[in-house]
Amino acid sequence: APPGAGKSVVLASWVHEHQQPLMVPMDHTSSATAQVFASREPFFADLSTHGGVSPQLVEASGLVTALWQPVLRDGDPVGVLLVAWDRHVTLISDRAAAVVGLFAAEAAVAIERVDILARLDELNNALAQQVEALRLSDQFKSDFVSSVSHELRTPLASILGYTDILVNGEV
Repeated sequence: APPGAGKSVVLASWVHEHQQPLMVPMDHTSSATAQVFASREPFFADLSTHGGVSPQLVEASGLVTALWQPVLRDGDPVGVLLVAWDRHVTLISDRAAAVVGLFAAEAAVAIERVDILARLDELNNALAQQVEALRLSDQFKSDFVSSVSHELRTPLASILGYTDILVNGEV
């Protein structure tokens, strides 16, 4: 299956307004976000004329021009960074495109860091469970040794007492 098949990207953060998140299904081939995710190539467009942009996004935001930048980790897409303007922009400078590319690279690093921290939490939880299991095992061992020691000590004390009597010739 192609990368992102059956998945959705959530557009969750807006600079000027607090909006409800928009889900962008990755299997909608007409979606600019899905196309950038699949192609791993940036895309720049006028939102009013491009058919691959959610009308909800255009209406709710008042945005006019946008640049979609894939967020890649080890060459695989993990998201799409959307930078948009509320005015017509016919061409973005190489510097602006490079800055957006840097933001996307930093986003990939942040996503990787979150994944690593989540994995570290999983490993810490597993380690804590193993430590608890070892602690319980050690407690069971200590209880067993104590019980066996007590059970053996009582009859051995009697045997040693009778042996002392026999050795001393007191019988």
